[in-house]
Amino acid sequence: MKNLLQLLLLTFFLGIGSKLNAGIVYSNGTGGGDWSSGSSWNPAAVPGCDDTIVISQGDLIEITGQIDLSGCSNPIYIVVHGTLSFPTNGPKLRLPCGSGVIMTSTGNLTANGSNGNANNITICGSTEWSAGDGDQGPGTLIGTMPPTVTSLSIRLKSFTGENVDDKNILYWSTETEINNDYFLLERTTNGFDYVVVAVVNGAGNSSFQLDYQVEDFEFEPNTINYYRLKSVDFDGVEEYSDVISIHNKSAGLPKLIGRYNLMGQSVTPEFDGIVIEHYDNGEVIKKYPIK
Repeated sequence: MKNLLQLLLLTFFLGIGSKLNAGIVYSNGTGGGDWSSGSSWNPAAVPGCDDTIVISQGDLIEITGQIDLSGCSNPIYIVVHGTLSFPTNGPKLRLPCGSGVIMTSTGNLTANGSNGNANNITICGSTEWSAGDGDQGPGTLIGTMPPTVTSLSIRLKSFTGENVDDKNILYWSTETEINNDYFLLERTTNGFDYVVVAVVNGAGNSSFQLDYQVEDFEFEPNTINYYRLKSVDFDGVEEYSDVISIHNKSAGLPKLIGRYNLMGQSVTPEFDGIVIEHYDNGEVIKKYPIK
């Protein structure tokens, strides 16, 4: 077992750890439950060999029986934002070689049984933690840090924008959210100096698609406006989306609202005669046909 006396590595560990095979299983976000119960997890199934396991902040997952995943062919990573607990004597967690249990800045590992080896976590057949080592708090790594660390506090499905009349509308969708506190929508015109357009609450934990929309009335006219999303989790960890752009070079200019002949009748652009054009800023322009 390794104690990380500083949180620097876990600050680098943005949100959750990820292995590159298969899926992610989250605790249910409603308090947790017994590891061996499908209702404790989202999706509602007990984690298996091909899963990265995330215990969300506020959830307590209890190991009350023998959890033996040691025969799995790939490492398993358990990322604890909440609490992983051994509430009684005897239960053990066995993981394959290369695995790791990572307590983030809000994560805890507890054992309520007696001291000694009544509860333990073994990796590759070696005991990496036992009840005699005591409870483990934020910043603890048991086993191995994932070889690839990625930012997965949200999985962004899309981020787009468009200009509609006097506003820019930004849309984004998330496939999943883990421990996600809020979004900042930011705008720039020079690529360096960003201003905050809106603060939007995140879902905390979600395993289904969520759609968001923000209207920006304060964009810079007659230029290209660039937008990005910053997501911030409950640990204060930040991550950024790719930057998108909206072409506003015609925005803010008077808009034609009517085209009429001298009789006050509406005419089409093909009308071959004197045309009076009305604009939304009150301007009226008389145009004569070119002979």
